[in-house]
Amino acid sequence: MNTRSNRFLKLVMSLLLAGGLSPVATAAMPANYVGIQQLAFSQDGSQILYFSNRVNNESERSNSPVIHFINANNGSALNSTTLAINPQRQLPMGFTPDGFKQAVLEARGLSILHNKTGATLRTLAVPGLPNPVTRYRPTQAITNASGTQQLFLSANKQQLYVIHTGNGKNLGTIRLPASPLLSFGTSGNGRTVAYLVRGTAGKNQLQLYDIYQKKATQTLDIPAQSFTPLALPITLSGDGKFAYTPRQLVELSTGKTTALPLNQTDVPALFTADNRYLLLPQKNNQLVRLDLKTQQKQLINLNLPAHCQTASAYDFSPNGAWLALGSSCRNGAEKADFISLLNARTGQFIRHLRPVPTVSR
Repeated sequence: MNTRSNRFLKLVMSLLLAGGLSPVATAAMPANYVGIQQLAFSQDGSQILYFSNRVNNESERSNSPVIHFINANNGSALNSTTLAINPQRQLPMGFTPDGFKQAVLEARGLSILHNKTGATLRTLAVPGLPNPVTRYRPTQAITNASGTQQLFLSANKQQLYVIHTGNGKNLGTIRLPASPLLSFGTSGNGRTVAYLVRGTAGKNQLQLYDIYQKKATQTLDIPAQSFTPLALPITLSGDGKFAYTPRQLVELSTGKTTALPLNQTDVPALFTADNRYLLLPQKNNQLVRLDLKTQQKQLINLNLPAHCQTASAYDFSPNGAWLALGSSCRNGAEKADFISLLNARTGQFIRHLRPVPTVSR
């Protein structure tokens, strides 16, 4: 999953062993937390759009999904849009990479909504969706860097579909091994799809599939780790040298693996813009930064209050300079949201934005 696709919803799932267990259902956010659920930079980087469940200037939840637009430099509110989304029938999957649209999964397929008007621009057919569609997992959209291709997992067949998000064309059907699927992801250019399936004798199998050649081009047996199946995607570095599968880094040229702490939040592992570091968000409001050259680890503090935690919302700015992380806080603890701005090349914390919602119930 590439940096420009790193803006999509993935929310809390309880830890289970990844030994072939079925994915578990998850709520949009812990019941006692309010805050930012999705986040994206605008195409020119001057604005940040975010999807929050916070009521106007209060610390309680809102019943209506609202997109807020704020100044990316100082966090001042610009405007907002209330979306007509039924959470019982529709599953918001995140902003498109240009920041202009919202992708929503529903029974008819993937609908693309305009962020400022809330109007449905188009609906794309997606095969193999579950009934109801809100049971679809993973909830985080997995796309290439430009957002023109999205991966979908069939609910009734052991296969992945590569769907063009502009015209709905099926660009490829990937038939998976019979073993249970644990995680999957795609490269920035969309050509390579990576997937991890349960193996045998303490191993899992990582495969890389070339959608142009229509075949798996590499298979690696890697140590099995404990994590929730389909909870987090496989992340591929922009230079194609590394893959992060939950709890370990894989050097693709050699198959060498490095065991790492499980990223204890719903934000996937992130490679920095220059592919020098791997960032692993933690529940204690810290990031573990791994230097891919020296293998040294460093803790980066996000300076959030103890009653707040990094949420599922994140994005890289279009110019590659900034990484924005949204947060959620315990109900009643805060009247504004937190957005942490980090240096996208080093992961170093820069400052917080504290946007206050501008709409009420």
